[in-house]
Amino acid sequence: MTHRAPRWKDHETWMCINHIPPVSLPVTATRCWFGACKSTRPEMENRPAPEERIIVRPRAATLLDEGVQLCAWDECDRPARPGSKYCSRKCSNKNARKRFRARASDGDEANEAAA
Repeated sequence: MTHRAPRWKDHETWMCINHIPPVSLPVTATRCWFGACKSTRPEMENRPAPEERIIVRPRAATLLDEGVQLCAWDECDRPARPGSKYCSRKCSNKNARKRFRARASDGDEANEAAA
């Protein structure tokens, strides 16, 4: 088997690419965890710098600012399809089931109150 040099994936992880699929290992591991593999962690001076945390606005807020109508299903934040208030048939069905359950439970409570 040909030995291929390991490489850094990010600041906290390095990869041993002698395996299929490549194995991701934490920075604390100095050697590949597979017993027969002789790969060692890449040099620390080649380690990439930590990425800065970027604060991303919620997608729904961005879409509302652009004037795009959002899906009417309350647990979805995707844009609605043209000519519809839902993004997909799946969200439409979820909303219909929720309304059906709400009507059924309201009817049960009304029957118990009348009795």
